[in-house]
Amino acid sequence: MATMPATQDNRPLTELPWQHGYLTATAASERSAVVVGAGIAGCSSARALAERGYQVTVVDRHAAPAEAGSGNLQAVVYPKLSLRQDQLPEINLAALRYASHYYQSHWQAGRGDQCGVLVLPEGAGQSEEFAAIADRHRGADWIELLDTPALNRATGLSLAAASGLWFNQLGWVQPQAVCRALLDHPAIRYCRAEIDTLNRSGQQWQLLADGRPVAAANQCVIASGVDSARFSQTGELPFKPIRGQVSHLATGQLATAPRAVVCAKGYLAPPRDGLLTLGASYRRDAQGTQLNADEHRHNIDQLSDSDAGLAQLLAGVEVTALDGRANYRATTPDYLPLAGPVPDCPAMLERYAFLGRDAKTVKPLEGAYHPQLFMLAGLGSRGFSYAPLLAELLAAQMIGAPEPLPATLCKALHPARFVIRDLKRNRLAGYPTVKSSAQLG
Repeated sequence: MATMPATQDNRPLTELPWQHGYLTATAASERSAVVVGAGIAGCSSARALAERGYQVTVVDRHAAPAEAGSGNLQAVVYPKLSLRQDQLPEINLAALRYASHYYQSHWQAGRGDQCGVLVLPEGAGQSEEFAAIADRHRGADWIELLDTPALNRATGLSLAAASGLWFNQLGWVQPQAVCRALLDHPAIRYCRAEIDTLNRSGQQWQLLADGRPVAAANQCVIASGVDSARFSQTGELPFKPIRGQVSHLATGQLATAPRAVVCAKGYLAPPRDGLLTLGASYRRDAQGTQLNADEHRHNIDQLSDSDAGLAQLLAGVEVTALDGRANYRATTPDYLPLAGPVPDCPAMLERYAFLGRDAKTVKPLEGAYHPQLFMLAGLGSRGFSYAPLLAELLAAQMIGAPEPLPATLCKALHPARFVIRDLKRNRLAGYPTVKSSAQLG
């Protein structure tokens, strides 16, 4: 009978070690990194590295940080929990717990408000699920199931819901103010340029804009949202750009302004400088960033459909008078971010070609990766919830330190996961370098 391959310590190898094989920094004195992108993913990554002794250059095509997907007036630190014992809700919970502490200094400095977040059920079935979630976390100081009087006291509104999940340690942040504060570190330099090429030369990554060298460092982090797939090293990784539009309401347009964030099918945030943010649309087929009255109407309708009290509150809002903002989110097929080392897709496809013939085969083969190249992208609509924890994960991987998440969750976030899945399923049409398993031998 055939035996399983063994590891170096002679334990049986039960899983293909594709997530291993990338290189980490070798000496603290040589720690330098360049981060492509100055949204919340890039800024939190830069800060995590700077606090570990790196000299960091952040490069973005805009003159200031948080001008693209991270640039809304308000960003809600949004909870999405579930009773399911799978990776998405586990990562969401870990990220939210971390974010509630991460933003403390920003809330204290006035870059948003830790006002609390109320999540309303979207139906009877979800009401039962919410009760079970609250029961699972009974005794925790960060989650509570509120009845109607209590949720109305928390929000200052007259809502019709019989119950809702209350997260007293969450709230909203001012994206641009938070990102500027994250970059305010003596070891971080900001550079404006539109990078189109990444080259590895010797022991450094060189960033080029129209053939002109812009920055160089030992390690590189790609954190440029929907543009993260524009480079040759990342072009075969799956991204879905999805347009989102938020609506801005003046406080005078509502009879009562909420004093906490209210989330249902959409969300309504408390006022900032006389404006409230209501959102957000989710359009796969839309193009451009011009405001659309239909999406304003969608934002109002989805909240109105969620609760009769919200419907009454929003009944008098005139769509044609609304302002707002539209941009693109970067999502992935499984709605989890890409956080970790960047795989060398052609080399991975060749190395693991045997998976196309037998997806259960296990061999002691580590993955193939671009040396010292990492990414944090695909955060979707929860960038400000995910980024703080995942920036810590990325920094730990870059210096070879223990990761702040269990190994199973790190694999669920790993940028190489889609290559392995596609090989096992013989779905190679999305890889320009290899069109079929026959080409792999």
